[in-house]
Amino acid sequence: MNALFPELSVVVVSWNTVDMLRNCLLSLYARVKELSLEVIVVDNGSTDGSVEMCEKDFPGVRLIRNGDNLGFGRANNQGILISKAKLVLLLNSDTIVIAGTVEKMVKRMNEDPAIGVLGCRLILPDGSYQPSCLNFPSLKRVLVERFLLYKLSAKLPQTVVEPPYVDSEIECDYVVGACMLIRKRALEAVGMFDPDIFMYGEEMELCYRIHTAEWRIVFEPGAKIIHHRAGSWRKAAYSSTFLKRSAELLFFRKHFPVSTYCTVRWLYASGAMLRLVLWTFLYLCRTKERGSIVLEIRSNLKLLGTIMGDFVLHAEKHRPKKHVGKRKA
Repeated sequence: MNALFPELSVVVVSWNTVDMLRNCLLSLYARVKELSLEVIVVDNGSTDGSVEMCEKDFPGVRLIRNGDNLGFGRANNQGILISKAKLVLLLNSDTIVIAGTVEKMVKRMNEDPAIGVLGCRLILPDGSYQPSCLNFPSLKRVLVERFLLYKLSAKLPQTVVEPPYVDSEIECDYVVGACMLIRKRALEAVGMFDPDIFMYGEEMELCYRIHTAEWRIVFEPGAKIIHHRAGSWRKAAYSSTFLKRSAELLFFRKHFPVSTYCTVRWLYASGAMLRLVLWTFLYLCRTKERGSIVLEIRSNLKLLGTIMGDFVLHAEKHRPKKHVGKRKA
């Protein structure tokens, strides 16, 4: 390995996933043989022995220890800042590297300097595919998805590009950040992850800026990684729903006109109320598996509360000011 000029920097963010992190690193070192690697682990304040395990079992890893959970985007930014290679692979701690995948991705990036981001196919432990290439949210897609209209017809515009129908390389809007190869030059042009997005949606917002700067975003289904999905998030008090929708709202607020953002905010609020009714109905009907339903109820309540608070702040900000005239003598 060339420590000064590695061919690839790999950044792995972890939060209380000691066993998954160990398996991820083992697979990385065992199955990436043809590249010189620099591996950076950013630990977000784990209390399960993740740091100690890295220090003992993987002494060659560059380790960043955060005292608190800074979120996925901020932690990746830390790793990217100290990385030395021209290509950076962002890899979730709950992934298992399949032999040949990383080399294939790096080779493809080297073949086409116009590619800013390259994603691969994510395979769940049961062998099924996780949606890995997606479309940016739009007003139409939000309407279809928030009101469950996609259940009426698969032809309606949606965010997800279903992987089973993609069997060759395609350009897409963005790829899932569980395994995402990024060119450093693209980051130098547009900046890194938005620190205001804690988790989920950060890769969407970053890819939007990279896409706007006219870099290609490519999905390569021939390259595959096993993804256990939500390794850290299973320990949280809410489902991923709240953070995903919050990130999408920030995306609209940041990149779209105020009128579009206000419309989308109303659609999300209405969609959250619809889901509250549906999840509450399921909770009352079921005696088992209520835990996941409670998480969804909490997430939609929190999302609704956040949106309502934003409505109030927006109304206060745009309330007409009273003009007090001078008293006549």
